[in-house]
Amino acid sequence: MNGIERIHIKSSWQDAYTEIGKNCEPTANALYPGIFSDIGMPLVNDAVSIIECTKEEAVSRYDWKEGIDTILHFANGTKATMQEKFLTYHISTMTFETEKGSGEPNTNKVGKVSQKQVKEIAQQKMNDLNSINIEALMRIIEGTARQMGLTVEE
Repeated sequence: MNGIERIHIKSSWQDAYTEIGKNCEPTANALYPGIFSDIGMPLVNDAVSIIECTKEEAVSRYDWKEGIDTILHFANGTKATMQEKFLTYHISTMTFETEKGSGEPNTNKVGKVSQKQVKEIAQQKMNDLNSINIEALMRIIEGTARQMGLTVEE
């Protein structure tokens, strides 16, 4: 018996997040033995096995409603099931803060943003915010900018 068993459901469905998750597995596999040992729950060993099954097999054998995709076997003979969620991102939705916004946005302005910049941001965010109306989305962006202490130029 291996310390870590991973459930992989055979499927033709693939997306970027599934791929990112699979790429993160080796790192998680390397971290789990140390993490669980540190909290007094050492794994039986550091070995990893992959269980490939169809969706129907997963439904009948595993707690699929809970999204179980990892089974951990501990040295004391117990086991635990776990669903992993790896944080992912898409470069078009990343924002980096270089300066803090205003603590008093109505009285202390920390910068300004042009209508052209607002429109560019709105166009980038259209898919993320499920909007097809660019003007409505621009008003949302303008409101957020004002709350941060930015002056929205007309």
